[in-house]
Amino acid sequence: MANPFVGRDNTRFSLNGNPFAVAGVNCYFLAYCTEESRRAATSPVLWLGN
Repeated sequence: MANPFVGRDNTRFSLNGNPFAVAGVNCYFLAYCTEESRRAATSPVLWLGN
């Protein structure tokens, strides 16, 4: 039976023996910012996605 969980293969993630890509950021500070600061921090990222 295949393992339904993502695991670690040395320095990479894998799922059922296949590479598993993960993308994300650590923006914990956005929870403590003002709305103005939050918009200033996220607007360049939103622009990159278009």
